[in-house]
Amino acid sequence: MNTETALFASAHNALLFAFNFSAQQYERPMMNRMADDPVKHVSKGLSGMDGAAQAGMIMSRIMMMAPLSQYIIFAHYAPMTLPCTCPRSCCAGSKPNEFWEAVIREIGKASVCGATPGVLSYRVLRDAIVRKLFGDKSWKGDVLAAAERCGLAERRAYEHQASIKRWLDGAKERKGQPGTTGVRAIAHEHISRILIDSGIVST
Repeated sequence: MNTETALFASAHNALLFAFNFSAQQYERPMMNRMADDPVKHVSKGLSGMDGAAQAGMIMSRIMMMAPLSQYIIFAHYAPMTLPCTCPRSCCAGSKPNEFWEAVIREIGKASVCGATPGVLSYRVLRDAIVRKLFGDKSWKGDVLAAAERCGLAERRAYEHQASIKRWLDGAKERKGQPGTTGVRAIAHEHISRILIDSGIVST
């Protein structure tokens, strides 16, 4: 593979471009989109049909991964909210991204077997934990509030959170116990390898 022809220096840059480009295409007037570069620091001037083709190529590589790895990449890079310009008085200028919400639920489902096997698990609590670990700082992602809704003690909530975090992010070796690699790192390593092998990313 000739790294000199790769458009992106890293998988992070390639994914950032693809998700930003895709999210912006239907949110701004065409003339505005043509006038500037959606993500100047990573896109190398790609816009219009060239940008759409490149974003589509990157997205197609994500689909080569196992479902859980796809969900993790989508949860990391897809926006949590989308712009909203509805005329309603209650509009705050944004709305939940239903796609992001869906992948968070799928990761929560996967955590039942991966992180808390044999333990009674509540969807509301799982989703709150996963949302928090993927950057949602809103009150809806508050783990203790979710635990209270489920009738669980604070200690149980933190135990659930610790188990899901270990599953997602792995654990360091300590006291003779071997370390583990989290499913988040596995997903990022996999997509990086795919994009490098495809010639889209140089390193």
